[in-house]
Amino acid sequence: MSGVTDRAGAKYERALADYCHDAYGFPWDKAPLRGRRDRLDITGCLDYGWLIGAKAIHRGVAFGQRVSEAMTQCDAALVNVGRPAEPDRRGFLVVDSGRIVPFQVMQRSGYPIGKHYVVTQLDYMLRLATERAEADRAEGRNARRAVR
Repeated sequence: MSGVTDRAGAKYERALADYCHDAYGFPWDKAPLRGRRDRLDITGCLDYGWLIGAKAIHRGVAFGQRVSEAMTQCDAALVNVGRPAEPDRRGFLVVDSGRIVPFQVMQRSGYPIGKHYVVTQLDYMLRLATERAEADRAEGRNARRAVR
């Protein structure tokens, strides 16, 4: 990775952390570099049940490729915070995320940061949806439970 790319990524991470704090009051910050022990790019959010990464735009890299790499990083970050994982029959890593939802904020060229994309894997989103529906039902709100 080039120095220019590193600086663009670090600048985007800083902007994302500042936005989360300034616009919504979250006490989150840009995470330090951790090498192989990466927990994504924003620190302070794990207590809220999130792992948050930031992906700046890189010219010449297809968006789909960036998303795929970003989701692989989400799985690795979950493992780095101690979540159990094992490969499935096709060799894909399956991670039990528990109550943690990892996601990546993907820069959207020309838009303010609040309009950027947030991406996670379907299974992680569905676990969050199930948890929310169960909480709604427990509070007497009309939430339908998914049938398994």
